[in-house]
Amino acid sequence: MIVVNGDAVGAEFPTVLFDNALASATLSGATVSAGAARENVLGPQTFDYWEPITQTGVLTATWAAPIQLDMVAIAAHNLHLTGANLRVHAAPDLVAVTSNITVFAAADLAANGAGPLAVVFGSRTVQKLSFTCTAGPGAPLPRIGIIYAGQRLAIPGGIAPPYVQAEDARKVETNAAQSLGGHYLRGMARRKAMRQTAQISAVERAWADGALQPFRAAYDMGAPFFWAGSPAFLTRDLSYAWRPDDAPELRPQVLAGGARVGLTLELAGYGG
Repeated sequence: MIVVNGDAVGAEFPTVLFDNALASATLSGATVSAGAARENVLGPQTFDYWEPITQTGVLTATWAAPIQLDMVAIAAHNLHLTGANLRVHAAPDLVAVTSNITVFAAADLAANGAGPLAVVFGSRTVQKLSFTCTAGPGAPLPRIGIIYAGQRLAIPGGIAPPYVQAEDARKVETNAAQSLGGHYLRGMARRKAMRQTAQISAVERAWADGALQPFRAAYDMGAPFFWAGSPAFLTRDLSYAWRPDDAPELRPQVLAGGARVGLTLELAGYGG
């Protein structure tokens, strides 16, 4: 689920968030459960998480100096099970009162299930960023495995069809057992994942030679990132993804005339 605020620029384009500013922040907030440290939200692994000891918990990131942010994304959570609201709020310095970037309502979180969440907004100066989970009495404790915050990279080109959105690109490997007589005995899901291919056409070669390069290096090394095909129009197309082992590096393909290139991203993602 993606929320796009009205001041967001370039939200119609394919978008990646790969440089996590939380890695340079100081994390503080509610007392946590044993083994559920705040730093777990930095990832990149998805199997551990931040978990406060009560149904209402706050996680706050502060930076030594103000930075610029225009996207926040979350994955590997259980908020759909908690009846919680999730408030994302920020302040430009350490003195000002925080103001909302967005509030994910409990009903929306329940409808979204275990899928990732993101809010895309206009670039703003931030020195303090907070996440407040408010769950009902007796509900499961809220857990969040991955949080990224930073400046998104909007790729100025269109996705060529056919394209399968993240929520429809889930891959389930099964293991079915049969008897010698051919009877079905049992079946089980062996592995859940996500697999997408995004072909992006007609990107300016000068842009690809410059602005694309930091992400290209991260992608080639298999670093995880958040991917959204078009936050403004495909509001459920969001994944915590990485380059699969069997996929080639990100190789710009020069198009006719030489001024533009095409890009092909192969994406494996967290299956929840």
